[in-house]
Amino acid sequence: GDEVYLIRVGVEPRGIVAKGTVTREIYKDEDWADASKERTYIDFKVDDLRLDCSKGLLPMILLNMALPDQQWSPFSSGIAIRTELLPTLHQLWQTGQGKHSLQQYIDWSRNDPTESRQKWLKTYRDITALANAIRQKQQVIDDQTLQAIWRDKDNGVSGIGPGILPQQAFERNQALLRQMTEQICTKPDEQTFLAIDSQWREAVDRKDFDKMYRAVYRRVFAAAAPDLYTTLMRVGHCRQLLAVLKSQFQLNAPIEKDNWVQLNQSIKLCLRNAGVTGNDLE
Repeated sequence: GDEVYLIRVGVEPRGIVAKGTVTREIYKDEDWADASKERTYIDFKVDDLRLDCSKGLLPMILLNMALPDQQWSPFSSGIAIRTELLPTLHQLWQTGQGKHSLQQYIDWSRNDPTESRQKWLKTYRDITALANAIRQKQQVIDDQTLQAIWRDKDNGVSGIGPGILPQQAFERNQALLRQMTEQICTKPDEQTFLAIDSQWREAVDRKDFDKMYRAVYRRVFAAAAPDLYTTLMRVGHCRQLLAVLKSQFQLNAPIEKDNWVQLNQSIKLCLRNAGVTGNDLE
């Protein structure tokens, strides 16, 4: 009558793949791997089977974050779930029914006081709303708006630390930055990205900017089109995320070597393939 869970730990995707009920208590029988030895067994009936991420496997990454005090590496005889953690485990399993493993992780993160990052999320939504207002001709690109979008160290999309646009270059090129802002907010697609990249190179050649500052203008695209771009400003970080989505969530998409726009498209494709829509795409 005891409840049991079956967990895959050897290969990705790791996580809980089944829930069942014990139908026969502990007994000894021939070892499945060596007929000359005995092994201890129980019998159980499988009540719910979820063998892969698309079927709702409860992923190890979520188990480790939601239940960090539980040991998830089973001994040969299995492990006991700590009594105080059972309600959370039951809830995770029940609410994950019919959901892709990635959606389960997103749902939990969104409701967790720490992982939901509410303070940051507000600033993110503020900057994307500002970019949308520019696109809808409801917001004038004044000095304050230009500062928020281009120069703030952490503008709501992401922080860029030492890669921030220098104050003198910002002040000297405000006319160009206003033009770029309108271009990006009006049509934040790959064609515009290539055009902005080209214009920035020309500005570098003119000595208007001392270098490319790619993260600076990528942030503007991310603010203007949260449905198309993530908050990852580095190509390497995009590739790392795609690798995790593939190994731990069975989501596969092309990994372009150095194309930031297409890497973001691949990430968004993975999310859609997992059934992630709406605000969860942020």
